[in-house]
Amino acid sequence: MQASFFTQNRKRLLKKLKPSSLVVLTAFTSMQRDVDQAFEFQQESNFWYLTGIEEPDWLLVIDADTGDEWLISPQLNRYQKNFLGGLTPDRATSVSGVPKVLEQREGMIFLNKLRANKKQVYTVVPESLRVYKFQPNPAPRKLVTKLKGSKIEDVRPIIAKLRAIKGPEELEMIQRAVDITIDGLAAVYAELKNYTHENEIDAKLYYEFRRRGAVHGFDPIIASGQKTCVLHSPAMNDPLGHSLLLDVGARVSNYTADITRTIPIGTPSDRWLQVYEAVVRMHDHFLALLTPGASVKDVIMKNAYPFVGEEMRKLGLVDKVKLDHTSVFKFMPHAIAHGLGIDTHDPLGRPETFEEGMVLTDEVGVYIPDEGFGVRIENDIVITKDGARNMAAKLPITLPELQKMLQ
Repeated sequence: MQASFFTQNRKRLLKKLKPSSLVVLTAFTSMQRDVDQAFEFQQESNFWYLTGIEEPDWLLVIDADTGDEWLISPQLNRYQKNFLGGLTPDRATSVSGVPKVLEQREGMIFLNKLRANKKQVYTVVPESLRVYKFQPNPAPRKLVTKLKGSKIEDVRPIIAKLRAIKGPEELEMIQRAVDITIDGLAAVYAELKNYTHENEIDAKLYYEFRRRGAVHGFDPIIASGQKTCVLHSPAMNDPLGHSLLLDVGARVSNYTADITRTIPIGTPSDRWLQVYEAVVRMHDHFLALLTPGASVKDVIMKNAYPFVGEEMRKLGLVDKVKLDHTSVFKFMPHAIAHGLGIDTHDPLGRPETFEEGMVLTDEVGVYIPDEGFGVRIENDIVITKDGARNMAAKLPITLPELQKMLQ
């Protein structure tokens, strides 16, 4: 991505801001892994979308009234400079297009004077992640504390609507990520008979992604046998069972793919084939509903989920289709779609209708723990003026084509 991309994103944001306001965003901070090493760094997505900077602890400041922009650099100690390097002011400007870079002490004094004359400050307000029991990166929370005394407004709803509609550069990056993911999965298909354990497949995908200049966009899910019923199965060390679920995505220039395939190991049972074909029908049905201008609520809640429930009824899993945790959501306990882009679950800004340029997943599945297996299929879809395009169509999901690739 060129600096012009990030500059344009900031200009689009500027048009959405209230008068007498500032935008103050922070990069994430590094998280300790052991005594002298951090975990692999991944930037806060909104900060990257507006700056392109991949380094921790930087700040972005935008004046809504004048359009002036500043970066505030972190204060690096000797250890950080010697071991980690860092980003020079000139390089920060080259990457981001932000012309003014302030050293941290000077920058914070300047920021405090600037916000004293503003009615409000837009920033990322961290939300609770209690449902997952995660610990969020502390940088946004610390920034909110430093902004005490100003009226704070969460900038994420505004940026989410901007990020929801992908531009040509973004669609190119996502398509490259999808194509690399497909190449990796096809390589696994071709050598499937040579594998005995999940970790061998993990190694193969890592190799195929890295040699094409990509990395994993998220921790891959490589699960076999009973573990295909666990949505985010973390361990990848077990022997291969009767089937294999691969939920993976390459990341290119900070844009990720997210593709899932479930494939048989050996000769599949009639019941597995029955469930697989039902999931394919669910996938194709939802894809056909995705057209620009269509109501998100009607498509998903009044059409897609009831169709999924009816397929479950035909499979003998439910007696009556009900959209609750005793019926449809019991056997497919995840959303039927999510946004895709910088984040694997990219924000769509709570849209009322599907719009041209949106990228989302078509993710359906049936999970039957009592029968020892689950089937999930997921493709990456872009809404176009004519309907929807499956960006991963080169990796087929129909049984005849799948079995041909596995021979």
